[in-house]
Amino acid sequence: MPVRMISNVLSGLVCLLLAALILVVFLAGRTETAPAENSAKNDDGVRILKVNTLEVSPGKSFHVKRTYNGITKARQTADLGFERGGRIKSINVDPGDEVKKNGILAELDAGTDMKAPFDGFVSMRHATVGAVVSPGTPVLRIVEDSPLEVWFSLPVDVADKMSAGEVYELDLAGDKHRAKLDSRLPEVDRNGRTRTVIFTLPAKVSEKNLPGQTVQLEIDRVEDTPGFWVPLSALTRESRGLWSVFSVENDADAGEIVERHFVEVFHVENSRAWVDGTVFRITNVVATGTHRIVPGQKVKAVPMTK
Repeated sequence: MPVRMISNVLSGLVCLLLAALILVVFLAGRTETAPAENSAKNDDGVRILKVNTLEVSPGKSFHVKRTYNGITKARQTADLGFERGGRIKSINVDPGDEVKKNGILAELDAGTDMKAPFDGFVSMRHATVGAVVSPGTPVLRIVEDSPLEVWFSLPVDVADKMSAGEVYELDLAGDKHRAKLDSRLPEVDRNGRTRTVIFTLPAKVSEKNLPGQTVQLEIDRVEDTPGFWVPLSALTRESRGLWSVFSVENDADAGEIVERHFVEVFHVENSRAWVDGTVFRITNVVATGTHRIVPGQKVKAVPMTK
């Protein structure tokens, strides 16, 4: 390659490198002089980080709302069979039919009759005419025509605080109904560690609904645990399962600085947590951006509204 051509190529590369260097310096200068929305200057002109703080309100207890699902049940349900075996001669009812106590439901060729033990409705047929059945083999299922019960399996500590005769609000298919607590079963389910409580629906409500429907019960409990609410974004996970929150404190020499406080989390709901720890002397916590700060760091607190 001629010497003159090599010289021209080298000159072009030098010009490109020089232009790139000028552009980098220009952009760096603009970055340094651009105002930072998340920072502020102290009295010495040094920029410090702005942090959002939220005022906290210590308390001796907190409310917990829990929703539990239950199911409607008929007061009595029976699978009926014949006392003796034989061939079924007739079945006089179909599913959905209403029956009256002592009404004849089915007959055998041998003649011993199946009678309804209570007023109700036929829920299911287990056999057909002409079938040979043994004594006690289910032929019909009937459901008692009476106000529906609602059964809930609740945590033991919740059920133990409820008393028979108390009235609660139940949500059935989106409608609110007041119902009386009839009883609490005397046994605890070993698997789920729950205790069953039973409500009775008003007669008018029962007429419009069926066994097997889902019902919701909301219970508001008071937990006697001191602490205060903080947003989940204020919590920082520490080692060994510990948690901490940061506060902004005024130091006579340094101004506003960050302090760390270890806390215990007792309850979480939605986007907040009830915590307790050595923090009752603080009035605010850093609500967001905790990953950007460390204890002892100078900051500028920006109060947030709840």
